[in-house]
Amino acid sequence: EARTTPPADTRAALRGRFVGAAKAYGAQYSCDWTRLSLQSPQKMDMVLLDPFQWEGNEDFRAMLDALA
Repeated sequence: EARTTPPADTRAALRGRFVGAAKAYGAQYSCDWTRLSLQSPQKMDMVLLDPFQWEGNEDFRAMLDALA
């Protein structure tokens, strides 16, 4: 279940939202434990250092907006 449903109170929730949005858009993207990266539709990067950061900040919202 953890592969498809990330813990809601950790940065894994943000990664999951990002990957879902990027796949739905058909974007070129990558992510790892601490970094989210878009290569298209525009180049954007974000670092998630706090493992308990589960709320998206302005940078995260901008990345999702680029995928809308």
